[in-house]
Amino acid sequence: MIPQSDTFDYTAVVPANGTQKPSSWPVQRSSALECLLGPAPTIKIVDAGLPKGSTKSTASGFVLPRVLRSQIVLTATDSSSDATAAAFHVDREFTAPLQPGDTIRMVRNHLGALAIAILREDLLVAAAGAVTSIALGNVVARIPRQLIEAALDVFRPRDPDFAFREWPIEVEVGASRAVLFSGRRDLGEYCVFVEHGLFAGDSAASECLSISRADLASDIAAIASAQLIDAPQALHIARNQR
Repeated sequence: MIPQSDTFDYTAVVPANGTQKPSSWPVQRSSALECLLGPAPTIKIVDAGLPKGSTKSTASGFVLPRVLRSQIVLTATDSSSDATAAAFHVDREFTAPLQPGDTIRMVRNHLGALAIAILREDLLVAAAGAVTSIALGNVVARIPRQLIEAALDVFRPRDPDFAFREWPIEVEVGASRAVLFSGRRDLGEYCVFVEHGLFAGDSAASECLSISRADLASDIAAIASAQLIDAPQALHIARNQR
């Protein structure tokens, strides 16, 4: 776990000029909790090119995709914040669907995992990362804890210490549902791809998945973005040296 002051939960609404790179626009804190970059940083999306070298994903161990990227840069406006800036990468095509009025949600949760989602009013366009930490509009992603407890009840009469190393993710779109440890499933208009579930125990790590609407976003870009932000040190932080 990381300190509360190193987490964040931010919301940004794309302004009329927001799709003109590298313009920046204001971000608001989504809750009253303390955030890494203070209550009201700015966001800027810049082209970042291909990654240099090869690095491995935190939990799955696969080499990350070599794709053209966008860098999401959050810059503090409060001189008392713990960091002056923080940045992470997504596939460049992940941000391509952005339109004025869209909402971007960005979260760093208590395990240090990142998540990003693009919503058009209440309609999810795309999401990537530890998305159970974000409200996704017309889509629900969660840890199915009741199902997991019921499954544990089957095993524990034989082994009282039995535990699942990895917990699956449940995704619900309308009347369609899927429960996945990994892999792809199409639910209505959405592609769901789970890189890995939530790892429990001493080596706890948040889930990593992508959800994308077929007529609005690239499923390949959403998958690559989830993998990019699951990398070690995916978030680059410039600490306040005050």
